[in-house]
Amino acid sequence: MPLVMLLISLLLSSSLYSFFSIPIMQKTTVVVIDPAGDAQHPGRMIATGTERSITLRLAQEIKARLEFGLPSVKIVITRDVGQTVQPLQAAQLSNRLQADLHIALSCYQESGIRPTITLYHLLWHPTTDYWYHQSLSPQFLPIFNAYLPRLKQTTSLGSSAAQFCAAQAPQNGFLSNGCFGIPIKSVFGCLAPAFNLELGLRTEHEWHAAISLCTDLLAAIIKRLAP
Repeated sequence: MPLVMLLISLLLSSSLYSFFSIPIMQKTTVVVIDPAGDAQHPGRMIATGTERSITLRLAQEIKARLEFGLPSVKIVITRDVGQTVQPLQAAQLSNRLQADLHIALSCYQESGIRPTITLYHLLWHPTTDYWYHQSLSPQFLPIFNAYLPRLKQTTSLGSSAAQFCAAQAPQNGFLSNGCFGIPIKSVFGCLAPAFNLELGLRTEHEWHAAISLCTDLLAAIIKRLAP
């Protein structure tokens, strides 16, 4: 009898140990990166390079580094070489994936002495937009109001991102212009906190110098997202 009780005790202990030692699955943070341009739209010229090519290569570098450094993060790029993106297609993809963060990448020819980094988020009315009170579920939300439920979170993330850039951009040779809320088309229709990250580059090769800065910036934003 004591032997039977001992075996039962060991069995229960083993089962409980196995139960409590099961690793808790970590939530995957989904980030959509939308590089400017596509197969039919080369975008702006940066020296002899195109915005289309530069933003895609930068997005691919950011994806590789973030997914390596943050295993719980999944980066989805909205297009690949030779693909065309229809209006609002990036926002629809982001919403369908229930993304936690949406980043539009763009760049332009900078004429100043240093390359620049600037963040923008969608804001139509600087005062009344913040009065929004959500009464509809996201699937019934008009596309013009898609950004409103997360606007306060977006503004908070943008403020911390601007502080990060102010401290880190000079160390990477960049000038930080801050973060601004404006009526911007590139993130229109996104339910997730969404930013347009724009680089001012003096040459078509200068985007290489922005890889670490952009990767660290996105990592900092991701870590501030609510669990």
